[in-house]
Amino acid sequence: MKTKKQNELKKFDRANNKNSPTYKKRVKEEAKLMAEYLKERKMEKYSFSLDDEYYYNMDSIEDMLEEEENVSSLYMGEKIEQKNKNFLNIDALIDDMKESAYELGEYTETYLDDMTEELRKDLKNTILKWFDDNGIKPNFLLVENVREISREDFLLMKKQNEKANKSN
Repeated sequence: MKTKKQNELKKFDRANNKNSPTYKKRVKEEAKLMAEYLKERKMEKYSFSLDDEYYYNMDSIEDMLEEEENVSSLYMGEKIEQKNKNFLNIDALIDDMKESAYELGEYTETYLDDMTEELRKDLKNTILKWFDDNGIKPNFLLVENVREISREDFLLMKKQNEKANKSN
């Protein structure tokens, strides 16, 4: 007669054995839920990584997985696009100009002191417009809400995503 502990261990083994129907069913269900989640949030908003350092789009990471057969899990996170306005500090720019001018002598102490908030805002908008007009934008992004997913989950998500795109 089997003990309660032996039965629990057997259930655990079935649930975590990659060849068991229980495991495959669970992975399939998780992948389906993940695909629905991603569909709602658009797959383009996600980035993937093999090392949690360098992130790529779904197709690129799929190509890498084909080359790296021993990879069992990867990382997935939400892409946060970066904009020039995130890195433009008008107050620091004005302070730097004032400091540079001060090197010419004491009489420069009031240089740019009459910069009102409205003038600062106009200056910022002018600089940002110049960046936009010249096609200069950050070529990097931030990845947040990173979580580790299995290779199987990724491949099922990819499959679900392709099905969803065909139906749209």
